[in-house]
Amino acid sequence: MSDEAMSDLGLDTILDEMLRGRAADAELRRWFRSPLPDSDAVRYRSSVMEDIDERLTLETAEKFALRSRRITDCLTSSEASPGTVQSCKWRLDAAVEYCKAVSEMKEALSRAGLRSDGLTRCSDWISAYATSKSFVRLRDDAFGLDRTFRDMRYNFIATDGLFYIYAGDEEADYCAELRNTFDRDGDSEACLQAISGLQTPGLEEETLRLLRRRYPAAFAALESFSHTHPSFVDPTAMTFAKELTFYIACLRYFRAFRKRGLYYCYPVITQKKELRIEAGYDLMAGTANRMIANGVDLHAEAAVVVPAFPDGPDSFARTVGQIIALSALGCPVPARSAVVPHIDRLYTHFPKADRPEMNEGKLKEELTRLHPIVAEAGHGSMVVLNETFSTTSTYDATSMGRKLLDLLTIRGAMCLFVTHLPGFAPEDRGADIKRVEEEVERYGLTKERLISRLKERAHG
Repeated sequence: MSDEAMSDLGLDTILDEMLRGRAADAELRRWFRSPLPDSDAVRYRSSVMEDIDERLTLETAEKFALRSRRITDCLTSSEASPGTVQSCKWRLDAAVEYCKAVSEMKEALSRAGLRSDGLTRCSDWISAYATSKSFVRLRDDAFGLDRTFRDMRYNFIATDGLFYIYAGDEEADYCAELRNTFDRDGDSEACLQAISGLQTPGLEEETLRLLRRRYPAAFAALESFSHTHPSFVDPTAMTFAKELTFYIACLRYFRAFRKRGLYYCYPVITQKKELRIEAGYDLMAGTANRMIANGVDLHAEAAVVVPAFPDGPDSFARTVGQIIALSALGCPVPARSAVVPHIDRLYTHFPKADRPEMNEGKLKEELTRLHPIVAEAGHGSMVVLNETFSTTSTYDATSMGRKLLDLLTIRGAMCLFVTHLPGFAPEDRGADIKRVEEEVERYGLTKERLISRLKERAHG
């Protein structure tokens, strides 16, 4: 999707919000900017999204993705100190996280009642993989050796600027008790760190020397584990984890709207030139006190829409554009229900603010930006035009607007022209003239009163 369309529809801001905390993930950002190639791919991803949302649970997906990041971090740390005991221990920690992630996801998928082809296939694969001889051996070796190291006990005494290390005994583990006391979320992986960022390489070396002398068999088994399982991560599992981050980012964003009393849906994708939206809203205005929900019912190649309120054009155009763009990614959309055509290219043309350095008139600037849209748009394209030619006279805007729609529809593109000019479309044109039914319950307006106002405006 072009930068201009992302900006016009507010999708750049929406994407930044979705990727908060993962802004540097270039691949994830690229997925959100790349519409899927066909309607089957859209339905495939949308059904997976809905399964995660309603059956697998978002929390399960987030836990698997978190463990996958820990695996990567552990393996990175292991590679940073090759041939050392620390490297072997990091590799063991990665294996433990990996086995927990696979085993937990296997159980979650098996009891989720899945409906999507994508997650059903993942469930079949992970069930077979988790019961394979190689994985079972890895799991048993990793869990057994991990228990051995967790059972090791040693004590530190810090006094007079010195650390004393000695073998542990049966004293109570006060750190564990403190961790359990303050672990409100029940995260057993949490750790207690007395001095954040403290670097003690000498202390670590002395601790290892003591432990290796006291537990020689355990350290020998640790080195053997690294040789026995040099490469234990299956790429399929990590690819699954990576792709889950897309679904997690999207659902976490839309769940926030649901908590504010709004809604979202999974659109029906059609091959027809048909667009039906019930109670759609602008995500950029979804947090505002004044939230207007819009409806549209389009069964033609082109439509001219005259919103009923002064600030309606921008919000309505963004609403439709956002719904079309998100549906092309297989994502939920901000509406109570929606039927959306599959499009492979989305073009937008919104008014731009005047720039002091611009030496050309406003009309020429609009025509310059429209030129590549007219040249490129065709079958499979959707063009959203918002207040195009609004800076010129009503007659000129109407005349040029009609010619623009003719050019685009002849090329096979679907067009939505949002304007404040009620007399825009001619009587003999095949385009439907739609008056937007805007639900504004906050102001006590009913649908009937809105229709009455629209009729008065049309005849007044």
